[in-house]
Amino acid sequence: MRQETQIELICRALDNIDRRRSDADGEPFELPVERYLDPSIFERERALLRSRPVVVGFASQVASPGDFITHDHAGVPLVVTHDHDGVLRAFVNVCRHRGARIADACGHAQRLVCPYHGWSYNLSGRLEGVPHRQEFAGVDLEQRGLIELPVWRRFGLVFACLTPGPATRAFPFAEDLEELDSHVLHAPSERTRRMNWKLMMDGSWETYHFRVTHAKTIASHFFDNTGVFDFVEPDIRMVLPKRSIVDLRHEDPATYRIRQHANLLYGLFPNTIVLVQPDHAMVVTMWPTSIDRTTIVAGMLIPEPPQTEKARAHWQKNEAIFWNAIEEDIAMGERIQSTLSSGVNRSFLFGRCEHLIGKFHRVLEEAITDATSRKTVSRE
Repeated sequence: MRQETQIELICRALDNIDRRRSDADGEPFELPVERYLDPSIFERERALLRSRPVVVGFASQVASPGDFITHDHAGVPLVVTHDHDGVLRAFVNVCRHRGARIADACGHAQRLVCPYHGWSYNLSGRLEGVPHRQEFAGVDLEQRGLIELPVWRRFGLVFACLTPGPATRAFPFAEDLEELDSHVLHAPSERTRRMNWKLMMDGSWETYHFRVTHAKTIASHFFDNTGVFDFVEPDIRMVLPKRSIVDLRHEDPATYRIRQHANLLYGLFPNTIVLVQPDHAMVVTMWPTSIDRTTIVAGMLIPEPPQTEKARAHWQKNEAIFWNAIEEDIAMGERIQSTLSSGVNRSFLFGRCEHLIGKFHRVLEEAITDATSRKTVSRE
């Protein structure tokens, strides 16, 4: 992060601390509960996740030629390879013969071999091996390579678009996150919980809940309902100042280091959150598996693989602190989910300090509408 950006954010945080407030915008607003219950909305959201660039893995998982990872949470089976020319590639993880899934999990391989009939593909997606090739005389097997999808690395992550064709993605807060490019994955995890995926996103974009929800874990490290919030469509940045930040009033701004005195939370639209802490980052991606179930895929980005027991213990402690707090958020999401179908609330009420939630939902709705419109036009 540029020094001038750090200075600006810290000064805004100190001003909010003095005023005992978070950044606020607009007026209180409501969102219909039906958005979390309507099956047609859920299906359009799933379609959106297949049409937009999304995080499908970590760059260190495919750092060397021969490495590959798979991904299935968006409803399109995906395999990402680092081919032997050093190029990162992504393909639909489906054999072009009879449609069997080719690769599983992650690993290292010279080629991808279908477990059904043994058709094999090089890591650039080209069909190379067909047992009893003569049985397919007259078929242009050169056209039976794996279907390629857009993919790239950034911020220590792997982004892909799960539909064929060109894909672009600008990141408004890219300068803040570039230092994660060289970080490596540690402690990947996956868990499924009973709640709509948007409830987890909603809980991430305000600090109003900290004092109560996180009373036994992290609340004491932060100021009550105090933060610096920025929205540059479609992404979000939140600065959560720690109590130590007030010590900077007596320091030279040229020496400010915001990561030492605040947690930085970034929303990479539509479904990934990056929490940047002093020496690492936690990455969490929410995948809707049903209208009331969400699979949470997460991992730590750390500067280098741990080489000692002391280092492993350090990262284990940080991971535990993170999940202790996140499980509290998850528990609240599940409590909300358990009441949705009662019909007691037709809408949720949000205050001015919860304005980022409204902005997220607006962009989500606009993106769904845009994706639906483009799909309709392509069919015509």
